[in-house]
Amino acid sequence: MLVKDTFLVFTICAFSTLQAAPVHPTLECTSGLRVHLTVSSIANRSTLNQLELNWMGASPASGDWIGIFNSDPTVSGTANPLERLDLSPTDACEGFYVTNTMVESHVNSSSELGFVSKCLDYHIGYVSSGGQVLANSCLRLEPTWMADMVGLGDQIIKDIFIPGTHDSGAYSKYDPVLGDSLVLKYTVTQDEDLLAQLIRGVRYLDIRPAYYGPQRAENQTGFWINHGAFQIHRLEVVVAQVQQFLANTENEIVIFDAREFPYGFNSDAIHEKLIAYLQQEFSQYIIPRGSEGWSSRISDLRASGGGKLIISYDNYNMYNKYDWLWNRVEHKWGNVRTLEDLYSYLSEVSAPTNNAWSAMAELTPTAWDVITDELGGLRKMADSVNRNVTSWYQGSWGQTANVVAVDFYRGSDIVRTAIEWNKQKISPGQIKCANKWERNQHRLRRLFQFFQFKFF
Repeated sequence: MLVKDTFLVFTICAFSTLQAAPVHPTLECTSGLRVHLTVSSIANRSTLNQLELNWMGASPASGDWIGIFNSDPTVSGTANPLERLDLSPTDACEGFYVTNTMVESHVNSSSELGFVSKCLDYHIGYVSSGGQVLANSCLRLEPTWMADMVGLGDQIIKDIFIPGTHDSGAYSKYDPVLGDSLVLKYTVTQDEDLLAQLIRGVRYLDIRPAYYGPQRAENQTGFWINHGAFQIHRLEVVVAQVQQFLANTENEIVIFDAREFPYGFNSDAIHEKLIAYLQQEFSQYIIPRGSEGWSSRISDLRASGGGKLIISYDNYNMYNKYDWLWNRVEHKWGNVRTLEDLYSYLSEVSAPTNNAWSAMAELTPTAWDVITDELGGLRKMADSVNRNVTSWYQGSWGQTANVVAVDFYRGSDIVRTAIEWNKQKISPGQIKCANKWERNQHRLRRLFQFFQFKFF
């Protein structure tokens, strides 16, 4: 069967209409009902941080609807939604809707998020015609998801599902006054700093250090974070954000993957300088790789002197020289520019035997794409990818995933997807039964509605 006959393609829905975005019409609705909120990566002078409703595994009936609420609808009720999307039996079992609700600024500021796992001010609920909330979730902080997960310590680091970001340090908030230049459209990959990424649950950081020498008073080390040839942030800024997260959490393990070194690393001496700096700044948090390396159990990593940080390094000579450096995370990068090609590539990747690896779940523009702006920039490219990535890894791909790294990660539900799959790996029978119970409840409700219509 051709790839195009099976992979999920969402149609774009207009902001101002109550039109769900269906997936491939032949998709069977066999999974349990699930809803989640995402934050659109699309940004312009009138649109920023718009919430998106997402649903999977639904069997819409007349009168069903999905709403955004300021509080948990299972507790506070469903009488006053911020917005609602009415469904009909002809709607697809899986889709999304871009709302007019924009996330308030305090929810977007890492300095105001804190280090407690909790729901923020936005909840989603799937509501039946009878007013019952059949599924719900929220826009959530996950600074302690690893510590909170009972049984995770028995798992091997390369076998768990780790949510990650691509070019983690290439972040910038969209400025609605200045807008995006062509350079910004193709260099910025995240809209939140590393501290916010970590607080929201990301545990893999894709770091691209560059060296320019200490030419400026504010940058004594000379190291920057680059995206390709472009300087983004001083390395000291990024390091301080990771330090802040590690200092305020326990038993969370973060992977700091230093790689590519796109500028200035023309000798081993520069690598030595960077390694000395990282060791100095992270000394109390570093986890030595030990004899098992990426095959280590989480509990053993936690027991290594209170370490919380794996520093992997994309230079074999340096990795061999320092026993606290880990081998680089192996990137599975399709280097493709269409959603169909990305699906085809990721569906065929195989995990390495003894190493951590990352599915790089984003599109890559060609030089001509950048010059002509044919693809509309990385934000628009991420918008076409992220909801599909969530769906792909909610499915069977999640069972064998290690790291999954995305652009503009808030447009996906990759953190919650990873958490759910890790729980299933720890207690597969329990999760499987829960999903089966949920499906059976959903089917019984549909049968009841059918007989009500048929005979009453």
